[in-house]
Amino acid sequence: MGASNTDRGLTLNMERPMSLAEELCTSRRGFLVAAAPAIMAAGIVSTGLPAQAARNDTDLVSLGQRFDEIHAQHDSASAEENRLFALVEEKLPERPGSLRRRPSDWDLFFGMAAGDKFYSAEDVIWLRSFRGFDSSNASQRSKACARAREIVAAFDTWLGEVNRVEAEVGLPEKMRLVGRLYEQREKVVEAIESARIASFAGVAVKARVAASMRDQALALKVAEEIAALHTTEVRHG
Repeated sequence: MGASNTDRGLTLNMERPMSLAEELCTSRRGFLVAAAPAIMAAGIVSTGLPAQAARNDTDLVSLGQRFDEIHAQHDSASAEENRLFALVEEKLPERPGSLRRRPSDWDLFFGMAAGDKFYSAEDVIWLRSFRGFDSSNASQRSKACARAREIVAAFDTWLGEVNRVEAEVGLPEKMRLVGRLYEQREKVVEAIESARIASFAGVAVKARVAASMRDQALALKVAEEIAALHTTEVRHG
């Protein structure tokens, strides 16, 4: 009789004894209970592993050091980015009154007049090409088009002010830096995930990355690799 593990897309045959990896990975809950202490321990003792063990995973250990460097830079840049976003909010003037939705707009734009207090960027995209409704009479269509132009003009003026304030505090540059660091970190994480481990030094690297990124999939893989290393050590013990 088989039991399906939908979390991992595997079907485990329950008629045979499960391997240690299967026991650890049958469910996320089981993994967190059984393997988390081992993973945390691996991360904690990573710098204290024997030199011989570390040499078996030299490239992976180097990738781990690169990850630590980029991850710290990304966290620092992200914190500064958030501070600048808050500063922009403080410096920005209130949105123009013309961007407020008015009760009279309902007759001009119908459902478009419903929603948040102010017209959004998405609304403005639609209003830029608005030419009135065919079902409206000439007078109503003229009023609707005039109101649409008013909203678009007010939004463009306000957006220009947003861009000016963002540039003044250095937000665009910081956002580009965060984006570059994110991409660099993703490439390193992908390399770490795909690397084969030869010792618990490699497990420690992957464990540390999984914990830093809160990556459940990588954490499950670490559990499997811990089990595989354990099995290898028992066979060659």
